[in-house]
Amino acid sequence: MTALFKKEKEVEKISEVAIPVVEASKSAVKVSTTDGNFDSVMRNKSVLIRPRITEKASDLQSTYNVYTFDIVKDANKKEIESAIKATYGVQPARTRVVNIPVKKVRTRKGGKGVKAGGKKVYVYLKKGEVIDFV
Repeated sequence: MTALFKKEKEVEKISEVAIPVVEASKSAVKVSTTDGNFDSVMRNKSVLIRPRITEKASDLQSTYNVYTFDIVKDANKKEIESAIKATYGVQPARTRVVNIPVKKVRTRKGGKGVKAGGKKVYVYLKKGEVIDFV
């Protein structure tokens, strides 16, 4: 019975410490950005998954100053533009969002598999602006 009593006291101590931390973090969730909108800093960073470096993307980048990124499925154009501005410091002239379809593939052992779909974005920049992926 004493072990059970000790565990109850530990739970009380933990709950007393955790409550003020949670309340303090609620007010710190939203951070103002430069464009005046309130947006979570983590959402800006999590919208862009990675630059999409393929042969077609490299050709578009060198010819038309268009950069390609993989993004999360529920991202919209305003979130993407603010994430590009926050991450790379350039303002996109235009963005074009494209869905990548799910594809059925064959595996090496004769089985069937599925390639996950997703979403990508083409980011058009003005002349002279560059995004460095280093």
